[in-house]
Amino acid sequence: MSNIVNAKWLKENLNNEKLVIVDCRFSLMDKEYGKRSYESSHIKGSLRVDIETELSDKVSTHGGRHPLPTIDKLKDVFEKIGISNDSIVVAYDEGDLAGPSRLWWILKYLGHKEVYILDGGISEQNKKRLDEICFTDHVDYDIKYMDHFVVDYEEYFKSLNYFIDKYKDKIRIKKGIELGLQKELFDKCSKDVKKYPFDFVICSQHAINRSELYFGNFFLDKTQHEAYEYYYKELYDIIKVYKNYSVLGHLDLVKRYGNYGKVLDDKPFDDIIEAILKQAIYDGKGIEVNTSCYRYNLPDLTPSRHILNMYKDLGGEIITTGSDSHNPTQIAYNFDYIYSYLQSIGFKYVCSFDKMNPQFIKI
Repeated sequence: MSNIVNAKWLKENLNNEKLVIVDCRFSLMDKEYGKRSYESSHIKGSLRVDIETELSDKVSTHGGRHPLPTIDKLKDVFEKIGISNDSIVVAYDEGDLAGPSRLWWILKYLGHKEVYILDGGISEQNKKRLDEICFTDHVDYDIKYMDHFVVDYEEYFKSLNYFIDKYKDKIRIKKGIELGLQKELFDKCSKDVKKYPFDFVICSQHAINRSELYFGNFFLDKTQHEAYEYYYKELYDIIKVYKNYSVLGHLDLVKRYGNYGKVLDDKPFDDIIEAILKQAIYDGKGIEVNTSCYRYNLPDLTPSRHILNMYKDLGGEIITTGSDSHNPTQIAYNFDYIYSYLQSIGFKYVCSFDKMNPQFIKI
């Protein structure tokens, strides 16, 4: 037996009394991520181990950022989660394997024989019963104080084609990209879209005048109202000129950043938001509903229910669902609710895209 087991093997062995399933999710950027993820959902019967506090010791002069704990401490940790000498241990995370690999190595180092890692990655999508997935890596050129988010398109398409062939009997994989538009980038982004065989292109605004919203510099000299108004006007100016895209991504992204402590109501900006939506509809473009709103604890959907209703009332029909996923557990997050909400406000279809053409799928 190899060091990797798959979901089928795990399901077949769930009733084995020797089986111990260990949730090893963690994030270097967010020390509470593993705990929150486990509390939100986990494999039935699994127990959680904390990579930072239980499988690592305090940082000192030697040992790097995650020095190994003492044998006695590890013994206490493993006894707490029920690992004994004859246990069959299966470790898992979202699929990047960093946490499970550490647990696997430690147990092997201590002489434990039966320890395995649960295979994850793209096969997880089939558990969600998805018929189709579109990858939309980010491209953002010309941003202050940081390297560009640049995709090696040749390698990107090589990888996509590999997985399209590998999973052709299980799931349709579409070729997409998310372009961070700024006014000075129209020609550059247009060349990218025209050169490569994309199915789907998201037009997003992550930066304005080279200032990335994420880092907060854009907001420094503006009131919250001024920041929102500037963002929407800039987006409108962009789509009046730039047409090489499929949908507008997370249209009200500005609400996610700025550290203002609250989100402003849409209504003071209705005129400019309406102009954006009318332009998109006129150009035969659509908008995306992005469920990252749940991950960022926003008080509404992205875009808001107010904006979605406005789009419907204006005659908008092209609408897609995305989750801004950066690991497998986030893919298609809460889509069932999104579909039911869209249906409740009058949408009969959501869209997929093929070679930049919308395909209408009945909800």
